[in-house]
Amino acid sequence: MKNPNKLNEITSLYNKDVEDFVLSEQIRIVNDAKKYGIDIGVRGIINESNDKFSTVFGGIQSECELMGVNICKKLQPAVNFPEVVRDSKRVEEIFENTTSRIITIDNLITVLNSDKRHLNCEDVVANKRKVGIKATIIFIAEAIFNSMAFQFLGDNMLFSMGIALPVTFAFSEASKHIALKYKGKETPKEKRNYLFKSLSLVSIVVIALSCLRSLAFGHGYLSFGTLFYAIINMFLFIVAVFIYYMHYPTKEETRRYNEYKKINEEIKKLELEKKAILENTADLRKEYNNKQDITVKIDHYAKTNKSIVNMIFKLAVSKAKETYFLNNRSGYNPKCFNEVIPELNIDYDFNIYKNKEY
Repeated sequence: MKNPNKLNEITSLYNKDVEDFVLSEQIRIVNDAKKYGIDIGVRGIINESNDKFSTVFGGIQSECELMGVNICKKLQPAVNFPEVVRDSKRVEEIFENTTSRIITIDNLITVLNSDKRHLNCEDVVANKRKVGIKATIIFIAEAIFNSMAFQFLGDNMLFSMGIALPVTFAFSEASKHIALKYKGKETPKEKRNYLFKSLSLVSIVVIALSCLRSLAFGHGYLSFGTLFYAIINMFLFIVAVFIYYMHYPTKEETRRYNEYKKINEEIKKLELEKKAILENTADLRKEYNNKQDITVKIDHYAKTNKSIVNMIFKLAVSKAKETYFLNNRSGYNPKCFNEVIPELNIDYDFNIYKNKEY
């Protein structure tokens, strides 16, 4: 809008310029009607050939309709009428496009949610959480235990932890690899053979590390510490394998889970887009509703004045009739005087927004 302040000049059902104009025109038209009644009564110009309401009172009617047109002209600048028309079309177009996009987004989200349900990944998501928590606990326990075991390399605990972490990570990855490979075996025999070979290999590595630790402490190859270290490590390793076997997703589950994540990301993007659209149109909606409220008031005010002009028309006609009969020299009693006074042809429509809500 070029001058939005003009739109706010009328916020109630009152306009002094219009009120003054209506009052002055009422006085003028009624006085002219009285004079007109005297004139046609004295001259006796009404007869059966011209005894029609439109013929006798057409001049008064035209004056009142012109008064209505002038009221309309006075109200138009107050609402910046041409600008309001353009603005209403612009706002309606924006809201139509916005509504259309939001409907499209909602439909897309519905389809994506349906795709999510068909993927049936709730169990995969739950298992991912379980394996994450449990594997982390095992990893921390192994890291602490291994850091204590590697203290023979130095007295510094941080140094021991620095050595233990890569070893613990390698054991964790190995447990995951064994669990997934075990899942992939088809027959029970293949599963048993693979598990036996894998655990045997890991046992050899664990025992070798235990012996190395025992030698470093001067206890020989075999000792209680050697067996304790080996047993604890194998126990934690087997527990890790079991956790990955029970909860870690298979390749097919991983594929579905990755697709599930992509769908979630797409839904999140659409929801953020919808939120941005709603936020961006919030101010426009408020401005639109304010303008709508003002134009509704102006429209109501105009229609109120239309009723007033019709009342002035009826008053003027009645006054013309009174003065006619007071000055009637011909003795003719016009039939058109008994006709119902018609409504004036005044059309006001300032409610440009048509009470639409967005």
